[in-house]
Amino acid sequence: MVDAFLLGAIGACLGFLWFDQLAALGRTGRFIGGAIALVYFGTLNSQIGQGQTLGKRLLKIRVTDAVGALISLPRSAFRATILLLPVALNGMPVPAGEHEQLWGIALSILIFGVSVAGVYLYFCNRRTRQSIHDLAVGTFVRNAESTSEIHEEIWKPHLAIAGGLCLAALGVVLMPYTSEQPEFMQQLVEVRRVVQSAVPDAAVSVQGGTTKASASTIGQTATSKIGIVVSLWGKPKKWR
Repeated sequence: MVDAFLLGAIGACLGFLWFDQLAALGRTGRFIGGAIALVYFGTLNSQIGQGQTLGKRLLKIRVTDAVGALISLPRSAFRATILLLPVALNGMPVPAGEHEQLWGIALSILIFGVSVAGVYLYFCNRRTRQSIHDLAVGTFVRNAESTSEIHEEIWKPHLAIAGGLCLAALGVVLMPYTSEQPEFMQQLVEVRRVVQSAVPDAAVSVQGGTTKASASTIGQTATSKIGIVVSLWGKPKKWR
């Protein structure tokens, strides 16, 4: 949380100083913040930063390997990439085209499957306290004063449960694609592609819903609606 607040403050300052330029980037602007976070976590959690971000220094913990040695910068950067990528990709527009659905499925699996499994390991893997990014590179977050070798291994059923959660997320993602779609949905998808091509900096989505109304003469009626929503970023008037 300490590191998140610090990076959030940096992002707020950058957004205040260069709002128009960053807003013009649309959702891809988040990768600037992702790059800053990657440098922050990748550098400080490596041997360069003694395995400690500012938050870890405050809590007197550090990142090491199993024998207590600090990790290299490339290894730390890879660890940070696994941690940050689902966050950076969340909410990103799917590239329009014939492979649009495949892109959507792949992004959803990466975002929701990896995130759900990671959160589960955060809270339930009490033996080694490793989540996906630590398991991938063989690191541990330990007491900063500890130098002993770690021999504990993750309880294997945790891996099975984490994999099951990924599959469950995949099932939820695929569910809309397995049901029969109305004929006009393909036309709306094509309209979305045209709008996205015309306004590349905007977030374009197809949204639908149902509203219900009651009247004493006709009883309850339901109305379905669907439409194309185009979202653009702009500076609030009070900032101008």
